Amino acid sequence: MVGEEIAPDTELRRGRGCDKCHQTGFRARLGVFEVLTIDPAMADIIRANGSKEELLEAAVKSGFATFLRDAGRKVLDGRTTIQEINRAVRAAI
Repeated sequence: MVGEEIAPDTELRRGRGCDKCHQTGFRARLGVFEVLTIDPAMADIIRANGSKEELLEAAVKSGFATFLRDAGRKVLDGRTTIQEINRAVRAAI
């Protein structure tokens, strides 16, 4: 999603619904996460009072995925929809 190329022919899914899911199109809950692990490189940047940009660059290099990137990956994988992500985020604000 953010920061990555998406093929022009990518089809995004939309839940159709059935009796089992009460016409929602969803079977279960799906978590969207943002977890930052402080590795030695990140700790060095923090100790040196590094900039936000330096911290983010180091985090991404160590595998960090933002909340938005994790949600986008799950949309592209067909595990949820953009509409459901938008609904859940609005409900949480």
